[in-house]
Amino acid sequence: MTVYRKIKEQINRYKYYSLDSCNKFANELAKPEELEGLDSIGICNTVISYILDVYERYSFLKGSHASYPGFISNKNRKIDSIESVARILPLLSVCIKRHEELCLRHSKEQLIDMYTAVVSSATDRASACYWGDPQDFDQLIVEMCDVALSIWILKDTVWSSLNNDVKENIISWLKKALYKETVENNWLFFKLIIMEVLLELGAEVEFRQDIYDKLLSFRNSEGWFRDGINGNFDYYNAWGFYYAIYWLLKINQNRYSIFIDESFETFLSQYKHFVSPNGIPFYGRSACYKYAISVPLLIGAIYKEDIVPKGVAIRAMNVIWKHYWRYEKNSKSILSQGLLNDDERLFNEYSCSGSSLWSLRPIILYLFEYENFKGYREKSLPIEIRDFKISANEGRYILTGIKNERAIELRIVENKNMPHPGIKNRSLKYKLKELIFKKGSRPDNYDYQYRRAVIYNDK
Repeated sequence: MTVYRKIKEQINRYKYYSLDSCNKFANELAKPEELEGLDSIGICNTVISYILDVYERYSFLKGSHASYPGFISNKNRKIDSIESVARILPLLSVCIKRHEELCLRHSKEQLIDMYTAVVSSATDRASACYWGDPQDFDQLIVEMCDVALSIWILKDTVWSSLNNDVKENIISWLKKALYKETVENNWLFFKLIIMEVLLELGAEVEFRQDIYDKLLSFRNSEGWFRDGINGNFDYYNAWGFYYAIYWLLKINQNRYSIFIDESFETFLSQYKHFVSPNGIPFYGRSACYKYAISVPLLIGAIYKEDIVPKGVAIRAMNVIWKHYWRYEKNSKSILSQGLLNDDERLFNEYSCSGSSLWSLRPIILYLFEYENFKGYREKSLPIEIRDFKISANEGRYILTGIKNERAIELRIVENKNMPHPGIKNRSLKYKLKELIFKKGSRPDNYDYQYRRAVIYNDK
């Protein structure tokens, strides 16, 4: 077989659903129309049931890969299909852990079989389902973190029941990530979580103090994170960093308790003002993760309930899911690949059709902590109590809220003298490039994402 034929065979092995196929997807598996009237556990049941149905419809190779309709990344089909499964694994883990509290069509045993089929085959070098060895700066390292986390969640149940060969394969595979180079931003958290899980499982690895110190240096005095020493501030860092910190606290609280100090309290006292029943004034990258916005408040309700009462955190989670879900009917991907619809202008080139599954993180966190949230009723958000005007993020933001309109205005001080940036559309050039190379090609709208002076929530 020639090199050309080998490459072609490898490419064709992974399913690809073009945007043209999305209408078929929408007809085959309609999304729940709305989440109105549901409480938190009702939202969890509805969303999880839908996600599992889509996963089963579009997964292949023993469930270890999946290709959903929607925008593809600028990487390759294989890593897209891996990402589309890896990001479901922590959800499967908490569904197994909290199965008695949920109302799903899948039995607990079926979920365990589904989960073990993926983690055992994807980490087996001899299997056709193998996800591969991670390389330097490899997206696979990001997805390996969710594998590690899902294993830790089930370490006292499913992990214990796996045979030694499977365990050895998984540990050996995860260890490979620790010796690879990554970008020095939020990616450092992925290596740190993998490292802590391996230590918890008794693997022979060394703790990397240098990674810990670098991550700590990204945080300012008010608890906001830059995405790297010279990186930007945005919502992604707010929920993404604290989600990782939450799991590190659960795995090894003594080592990471420094992250829930007075600066975290300051951050929470500011961040809770960003959320409204009409969404948030969204800025920065990764709009497709908008459902995850409530994550820091759920964490705050666990560790700093005097600042974020549990009822406020529950209210934040519920209203964000209900608000943005109203627009899911406009989407023909598993979860909308934009803010209010499938918006290729706001969907980063490195993201794929399964990337949006990180939006499931508040559900994962809520279910993991269900015993602490169960029985609590929603309490009003700051925007539902009074008008406000506050400074946040060391004076970088001025946030104004109008109660009667549920309106929130965000002013980014350093952008006040900048001209309002336009948003670039996806021209024919990008469409042709994607058609020819079968890799995502979308415009870079960095200026629109980060250099607007005034941003509003949805009205």
